[in-house]
Amino acid sequence: MAAIKRVMPELTNDIIVFTDANTYLNKAAIKELVKHYQHPKVGAVAGEKK
Repeated sequence: MAAIKRVMPELTNDIIVFTDANTYLNKAAIKELVKHYQHPKVGAVAGEKK
């Protein structure tokens, strides 16, 4: 958590993706996550590892 708090003020991206260390996401997964942010009331998106 300390590392996240330290780096967040330096980031300028509109969307930041956090995962567990053993999680690998391909481009399709990222697109599926970020598409939900087109809705102005969405502030967070979670997935289910399968």
